[in-house]
Amino acid sequence: MWGDLCAQLHNTLQSGDIVAFKQCRVSDYNGKSLNASSSPSDIIANVKHARAAALQKWYQSASVDQHMSSLQSLQTGGQSGDATTRVDNHLNICEMIEEADQSADIKQNSKSGWYKVDGYCTFFNNDDSKPMYYLACKTCKKKVLDEPSGYRCENCGKSYNEAVPTYNFAFMFSDYTGKVTVQCLGEVGDSILGCTAATFVEDT
Repeated sequence: MWGDLCAQLHNTLQSGDIVAFKQCRVSDYNGKSLNASSSPSDIIANVKHARAAALQKWYQSASVDQHMSSLQSLQTGGQSGDATTRVDNHLNICEMIEEADQSADIKQNSKSGWYKVDGYCTFFNNDDSKPMYYLACKTCKKKVLDEPSGYRCENCGKSYNEAVPTYNFAFMFSDYTGKVTVQCLGEVGDSILGCTAATFVEDT
């Protein structure tokens, strides 16, 4: 979770609350991670469920420091050659490309590579024929079809009265050694452009 969603939940959730998430997406970021829906209604605190009760009992069986120590150990436990290894040292673009080319897993898209690179935007494709955003389903975030009866989501099999503008654009990222094309999807575009896709649509 990040951005406005965290701000909305800051005064709602307390340490030790058992929370259920709906509409999550599993990714390979730093091992395995869950990307939560951007809607607060998809986050349910203090769930009434047997598994939630078991989790609450486990949490209360040890101190917060012990739990945090366990989480930190999992986060930093990657080993060289492991598919979950994340590269935390700074590289330039040339070094990043060379390192990625040396990994057969990354080249075959069976493993993700994570790098820190400092650079700047040198080209932004401002093509009116290809918008920088698409209209997404408010439930599953997939692209919807704008029909007379509403916004049709083929993934959900439903029509909605409204859709959520969602970023999908690319730009050229450069440093003193080279350049790469960077694709920005969803909330990543918020950070790059400094505003949400909904605000962008309203202002253009």
